[in-house]
Amino acid sequence: KPVEVPDLQSAVLKAKLRAEEKANNAPLIINLLHILDDTQKEKRIPCHVQGKVRFINISDIIYIEAEINYANVFLNGNEKILVSKTLSVFEDMFSEVTYLIRINKSVIVNTSFIASYAKQEPCIITLENGKEFEISRRKKQIVLKQLKLRLS
Repeated sequence: KPVEVPDLQSAVLKAKLRAEEKANNAPLIINLLHILDDTQKEKRIPCHVQGKVRFINISDIIYIEAEINYANVFLNGNEKILVSKTLSVFEDMFSEVTYLIRINKSVIVNTSFIASYAKQEPCIITLENGKEFEISRRKKQIVLKQLKLRLS
């Protein structure tokens, strides 16, 4: 079949552009695959407990309560761990975890374990284990908005 030179040049140019696009998209695709793979894995945090480093599943955390420069991490199964981290350190670690919310200056709660909450003043959150915490006035609107998003 006879080939027209301009058609051949156009086809070669298109092929080069497509090859470049695929080469440019490869890192994006790899990054997306890593992100998807990370969402499949259970996210865990390291905690130093009695001279050992223990990895705790984030989804097992019911709530974290501050105690000066320490924090008590309460886990599913009535387990309590004292960790030498402040709540702000935990808050930074959980920046991408939407179900852990800081409700006041001394408590972070897992929304998956919230049994109920009262909207009136004072705004109280009740966990499934019966523990109750007051939401600070400054955080009330943010917490209620996140709860509505999480529970809807």
